[in-house]
Amino acid sequence: MKHEILALSSLLAGAACASGFHTAKFISNWKDPVLVKTTGSLVLEHPGNYNGKMFVGWMDSQKKLHPKWEQVTIAGDVEYRAEYAPLDLAIWTNGSDGIPKKHRTGAGIVYAIGDSITFGTKAGGPGGSWAKHVADGLGLECLNDAKAGSRLSAWRSVLTRSANHNQYMDAHAGGVTRDGMLDGIRRAGVIAFSLGTNDLLYNNKGEDVAYRMFEFVEALHRENPQALVVAVGGANSEAFREGGKYAANGRDATLLNDALAKALNGPKFRDYAVYVDITDLFADPGTYAPCEREPDGVHPGFEGQRKIAAKVLALVEARPGAKTAPAFDLPPQTAVAEEPPMVALPSREAMWSFADAGRVKTAAREKISLNGLWALKPEDNPRNMEAAPAAAAMDLFFKVPGKWPVDGGNVLNGMAVYDEKGADVFGSKVRPFDGAWYARTVTIPPDWAGRAVKLGFAWIPSAVLVYVDGRKVGEVFFPGGEVNLADALSPGVHEIAFYTSAKIPETLITAFDAP
Repeated sequence: MKHEILALSSLLAGAACASGFHTAKFISNWKDPVLVKTTGSLVLEHPGNYNGKMFVGWMDSQKKLHPKWEQVTIAGDVEYRAEYAPLDLAIWTNGSDGIPKKHRTGAGIVYAIGDSITFGTKAGGPGGSWAKHVADGLGLECLNDAKAGSRLSAWRSVLTRSANHNQYMDAHAGGVTRDGMLDGIRRAGVIAFSLGTNDLLYNNKGEDVAYRMFEFVEALHRENPQALVVAVGGANSEAFREGGKYAANGRDATLLNDALAKALNGPKFRDYAVYVDITDLFADPGTYAPCEREPDGVHPGFEGQRKIAAKVLALVEARPGAKTAPAFDLPPQTAVAEEPPMVALPSREAMWSFADAGRVKTAAREKISLNGLWALKPEDNPRNMEAAPAAAAMDLFFKVPGKWPVDGGNVLNGMAVYDEKGADVFGSKVRPFDGAWYARTVTIPPDWAGRAVKLGFAWIPSAVLVYVDGRKVGEVFFPGGEVNLADALSPGVHEIAFYTSAKIPETLITAFDAP
């Protein structure tokens, strides 16, 4: 049920609990039914590609086909059936000469090679790179072998076994072997890269780098004549302008960009290659921030990488089509019994009340346990660490203390990810995660006014950022510790939140500044 439940997560989250609901029974032609209960309208959603088949739509009991994103009203119990057909995917370019061109049939992959811009430096690595965004836009898998600091001369040398190929050059191609590179190239529907800038920094002239680029593109085409080669580059990046760190190479960067734009979009290459000029993005300060750590005027940040992908996708598109779905007969409608929730969760007010919380009280100190269910929001790589999401915006719950599930929730020891109805949704609505927000409310007693208030963590795997009423107030590092909340908490109701991660990504290094 994995794919259907994920596809219908918005429906499950919005399902009404009041009486008078109706049941929509979704029947797939390769899985068991999915049950959705609602009293109003719902939006039918589903991934467009599943194991080489394209989603055609949902067909209701009147045999009306509803495409994805269409909103329908459920007035009574009804059955839908998901229909799929073999996927026929082709990669097209709009063509620099105005004539659309088809480059490859079959799914293929986006194979990314090149330097730090394709790697995704400053944008979280390959997962935030423009190549990954392009792959997502085309509905393809992305394999990213790019490496920061690599040079065109090294990639060309590895591919063509040119005379100057040696282990040193291998290192500057990210250690990618020729066999590995050929495997990626031959599997590709799109070969994507940005290269050349690092060559300029080693006193190579713009014209010389351009000629090596032409040889490289021709070699890629020889290895996979059906793939589309997408090269990205531009002049005028901040660090190459007057006063910038690489200002001495600015003229050569401009010459290289002009030569590539004219040649790769010209008669010789345009049937299998396209050059995407991002000079305008390099000139935009918004390209470099927000990003990991500090902007450097060379590497696009998170939004900059998305902007590059948008320019590529304006020229490159996937045109999926499917063979006509065969006609089918719906099974007779049957009454669907309502399934009880896994557990009966208390209200949030009762869940977070101090009435039954564990307490230790002496004449000088009072300690209240916050163990129990907290609101949960899995998020591996948050963009904003300055403010915490509100508990009211979280629709999942997890037990504290607790070990995150990996392959499935463990109901016996409470290690399950619950939704509002008390159902364990790990593996269906929730995938495995490495980081998460926790939040809950606390009511500070009046007699705590003026007293020192601390939040303690007995054991944490790495680090936590602590927030009160959405504002960051402190941090705790492995193996545990306390945060002083005296200045943030006054008598009354407040919201406490924290973020923790099992694997701290580069985006959080500056957030977790260890003492």
